[in-house]
Amino acid sequence: MYLMLVLVQRRQVVSAGDQSPTPTLPKLKSRDSRNSLPIPGVTIPNIRQGRKSWKKAVEQWEQGDPAKNLCALKDWPREWYTGIMQPLTGSKRQMRRLITEEYK
Repeated sequence: MYLMLVLVQRRQVVSAGDQSPTPTLPKLKSRDSRNSLPIPGVTIPNIRQGRKSWKKAVEQWEQGDPAKNLCALKDWPREWYTGIMQPLTGSKRQMRRLITEEYK
C-alpha cells in the first residue's frame, strides 16, 4: 500500500510538466524507540528433534527452563511475543502452546 502511494505521488510530480522533477516522499511516522529493537534476553531455546522432543516443548510452556533463564512461556507478558518480537518469539511460542494442547 505504501509503495503504491509513493508511485502515485511520483507520477503526479512528473506529470505536472516539471522538466526536473524531484519526487517528494511522504514523511514516515517515527517508531517509538523502545519498540524498534528486540527486547534483550528474550529468546526461546531450540529443541532438538527426536522422539521425546514434544516433552521438552510442554516443559518449556508449563515450567520454563531455569538452567537457561527461561520462565514458563504461558506466563510471558504479551510484549515478549507480539509487535517487534513476533518474528523472533511469537511463532515458536505459539508452536509450544499447540504442542502442549495436543499432548495434554
